[in-house]
Amino acid sequence: MNADPGMASLGSVLASLFSILALLAVVGFVLRRFRGGTGWPRKFMAADITIVSARQIGWQSSLLIVEAEGNRFLIGAGRHGLTAIGALNKPAATPAEPPV
Repeated sequence: MNADPGMASLGSVLASLFSILALLAVVGFVLRRFRGGTGWPRKFMAADITIVSARQIGWQSSLLIVEAEGNRFLIGAGRHGLTAIGALNKPAATPAEPPV
């Protein structure tokens, strides 16, 4: 006797669903494996980025001094994103004052 056509259709649907779920699991694994904190693959990430100082200048705006790879930058942050204002000079070392 022939198998029920409804069961063959159900088997095909389940096989397709399993394939899609397996593909999603593989994609999730690959993304988790290669993503760094910023979403870029680790080999493209900058070294160490530190926010040295932050100052609120409005309701949704602020200025940030950010240090990356030994250089400091002034960044404006607001509602519509970030704007690089410019590079800052490294602070000059002040000589120690002689004792009085």
